[in-house]
Amino acid sequence: MFIGALVLVATLAFTVARLTSPAPAAPAVAPSVVALPPTTTATSTLGTLPPVTSTSASAIDWRLIRSAADLPSAVQCRDNVEPISIPATASAPAAIACASKLADDETLYFWYAGTPDERYRAITAAMAKLKHVHAGPNWVAGGMVTPTMGRIGGDVYQ
Repeated sequence: MFIGALVLVATLAFTVARLTSPAPAAPAVAPSVVALPPTTTATSTLGTLPPVTSTSASAIDWRLIRSAADLPSAVQCRDNVEPISIPATASAPAAIACASKLADDETLYFWYAGTPDERYRAITAAMAKLKHVHAGPNWVAGGMVTPTMGRIGGDVYQ
């Protein structure tokens, strides 16, 4: 009888605590697709880019990219493989190559393109070497396998 009373009291105390405690905060969920910023009117001094063939929303949060060092986290490179750094050349800004979670683990090349001239150089370098090229406001991605490149999105050049 005594144990039964203890169980009853414990159950009531648990129920009261559960009913009076605040609801747990909703878990922070990153958006699955980040909208692109308005189109900028800045043009490159190096030339005119080819026409964009299509545009789609991108899962890459361009606001997180302020330099090439930000690319691995922004494009969600796999943690178990170190991204390959590719130094800048006269014709292309610095880039990385990594298996991106946003591209269903396809290995893609990513360039930081902080200025219109860097964007021009990155897009033209990607188009010269890769089959599929997408670009956001401050990044360019290129790959060889999947035209959509998962959820990379952005402006499609080829």
